[in-house]
Amino acid sequence: MNNYGKATEDYLEAILILQNKNSLVKAIDLANYFEYKRSTISVAVKNMKAAKLITVDESHYIILTQKGLNIAKKTYEKHMFFKNMLLEAGVHPNIAEDTACRMEHDISDTSFNLLKKMKYHF
Repeated sequence: MNNYGKATEDYLEAILILQNKNSLVKAIDLANYFEYKRSTISVAVKNMKAAKLITVDESHYIILTQKGLNIAKKTYEKHMFFKNMLLEAGVHPNIAEDTACRMEHDISDTSFNLLKKMKYHF
């Protein structure tokens, strides 16, 4: 786990998802993704820049730093792991998505790595 909190992890994960989909991401893309006001996203972008998790270029595109990318990838990996596990167990897709989003933030890296190792040994 890191010290950035759920919201920051969610923003970084969303930037990664949007970059994989569209390659370039602006604050408005994040606002649309989360259905948040632009002002909320502006504060988050400012905080992530201050934490050196992202940079913003002269065209206002958001770029993950290596540190931000590492957190985003780890968060996304956890999310997909739990979502897929829940779907395999028969959980409704909407519930699986919501539950995975909560689980990805609360599990320690050690516990997650152990779960990954035993997933197919049930």
